[in-house]
Amino acid sequence: MAHSIIEILDREHRQIERLFKRLREDVDNRDELFERLKGLLVEHSLSEERVLYPQLEALADLRTLGDDAREDHSVIDQLLIELDAKTLDAGDWIACLNLLEDNFEHHVRFEEQEIFPRLKQYFLNEELRIMGDEYQRVEGRVKQVQTMKGFWRSITRTVQYTFGIQLRRDL
Repeated sequence: MAHSIIEILDREHRQIERLFKRLREDVDNRDELFERLKGLLVEHSLSEERVLYPQLEALADLRTLGDDAREDHSVIDQLLIELDAKTLDAGDWIACLNLLEDNFEHHVRFEEQEIFPRLKQYFLNEELRIMGDEYQRVEGRVKQVQTMKGFWRSITRTVQYTFGIQLRRDL
């Protein structure tokens, strides 16, 4: 049975919330957990922006909801970039992580309290399931791209280490 976009997003919100908790608690695996968090946030954000927000922006009554959600994503993206630039043992890394989590939680509350009820009001259950299917297709493509980027980063590091060759960053 297909899931509605609301069910999928709700499940992902809980998954990301659990990952934030683990990141604060599991110091030994923080690097791996942070890489996973980055991947999930990027997948979630890009998929919402490709599937959900255009649906909101297509309706005059919901347009501002899509705009506000995109602004939230912009703040979260910037915080993720800042956090990624820090070393995991930097003194302010946890403070930056907490700020990222606070902004994510704000965004989740906005979606769940403002957007989800409006989706239920404006769209039929079948339409929400179709959006869920499309969301999962887009998310799958985003995951494939991220996997390829990770593969090329790994190859780049291996070549640089083995041969001492500095490769161009834009490849």
